[in-house]
Amino acid sequence: MSTIIRILCIIAIPFLTSGQELSSDKFFQAALQELSSAQVLNIDPVNFPWIEEIIIRTETRDFDFDQQEYTLRIKPSTRKKRQAQAALLDHYKSLPDKDGAELYSDVIMNLYMDWIRLYFLDRHTETYALLQEVWEDRQRLVSKKLGTLEVDFDELMDLETDKNRMSQSKFESDLEMEVLMDRYGLDNDLSFSGLVDLDKIEQRLAENKLSNVVSEVLSKEQYETLEIDKEIALERAESNQVFDFAQLRYRGPHDDPWEERFTLGLGFRIDSDGNRRMKISKLMQERRQLERETDLDGSKRSERIALLVSELEMELKIVRHFMDLNRIEKKNFEEMVRLIKTKEGFDPQQILDINEHVLKQELKALNYLEDVYFDYVKYLAFTGQLSSLPFINYLRA
Repeated sequence: MSTIIRILCIIAIPFLTSGQELSSDKFFQAALQELSSAQVLNIDPVNFPWIEEIIIRTETRDFDFDQQEYTLRIKPSTRKKRQAQAALLDHYKSLPDKDGAELYSDVIMNLYMDWIRLYFLDRHTETYALLQEVWEDRQRLVSKKLGTLEVDFDELMDLETDKNRMSQSKFESDLEMEVLMDRYGLDNDLSFSGLVDLDKIEQRLAENKLSNVVSEVLSKEQYETLEIDKEIALERAESNQVFDFAQLRYRGPHDDPWEERFTLGLGFRIDSDGNRRMKISKLMQERRQLERETDLDGSKRSERIALLVSELEMELKIVRHFMDLNRIEKKNFEEMVRLIKTKEGFDPQQILDINEHVLKQELKALNYLEDVYFDYVKYLAFTGQLSSLPFINYLRA
C-alpha cells in the first residue's frame, strides 16, 4: 500500500473503542501509528569497485593465427574517487520527498485544526445550553405579561429573533461536531484537559525568537547546492588520478627464442582536460547562483516568520485585554445581581439580562481564542515545527 493511501486511510480508522476518554495525545498517537506504518522505499546498495575497467584485446600478425597477440589492460579507481562516488550516491538517496512531506504536513495540520475545532465546538455547545436556559426563563416572564399593559412587543420580537439565531448557531455547531466525530470514528468522551494556554503559547514564541527556529527540512536550493558540491568533489577526484592503467601483453610463439614474448606496461596521466575544467567552472557558477537564491529565500522566510509572530503577539494582547475587561465586568455584574436581589419585589428580568450579556461576551471571547489557536498552529506549520520528527504535541501544556 502506498504512503498516500495509508495516510488518507487515517480518517476512516476508529481512534479508540467506545467508553474510553480521548485526549489530544491519544488522538495524535492513533494517527501517527498509521503514518509510521507506511512502507519505505528500499534502495539496493551499490559497491564501487577498485577496478573500473578491464579490457582484453587480441590481434593477428599478417593473418598468422599461430602468431597471435593478446593484451590485458586494467584501469583502477582511487580511494578518493570511490568516496566521492559513494557520497554522491548517498546524496541521491536522500532526495527530499516533497510531495510526501507536504502531504504529511497537511495531514498533521488538519489533525491539529480539527482537534482545536472540536474543543471550541464543545465550549460553544456548553455556552449555547446556558443561553437557552436564560432565554427560556425570559420566555416564561414574557408569557406571564402577555395580555397585560406590561408586555413590550419589541422586546418580545427581539427575544424571538435571538432565540432563532441562537438555535441556528447551535444546530450548525452540533452538525459540525457530528461530522468531525464521524470523520475520525469517535464515539467516546473527549478530554480537553491540559490544553496549552495563552501563557504557554507566549512562552514558546519567546523561546523560538531566542533560538531563531528554522525548518530542518532541506529546501530545493539547499539540496541542489549539496549535489553540486558532491559533483565537484567527484570531478576533482577524477582529475587528480595519476595512475591510469596497468597492461600485460603476450606475443605469440617466435622463431627467435630470445625475442620477448611478455611485456608489462604502466600508464600515467597528467590531467589538462579543458572540458572538465569548463564543467567545474559551470558547476561553481550554478552553486553561487543557488547560494544567492537560498539567501534571498532565507530573508523572505525570516520576514514572514517575524510577521506571523508579530500578528500572533498582537492577537494575544487583544484577547488578554478583552478577557481582563470581561473579568472586571463580570465581577461588577455579580455585585449588581447581589444588590438587585436585596430589594424586595425585584424584577428577575434584570438578572436575566445580565446573565445573557455575560454569556454573549463568553462567545465573543471563544471566537477570539479560536483565532489565536488557529494562528498558533499556522505559525508552527510555517516554521516546520508541526511536522518535524520526532513528533511533539504542541497543544499540550
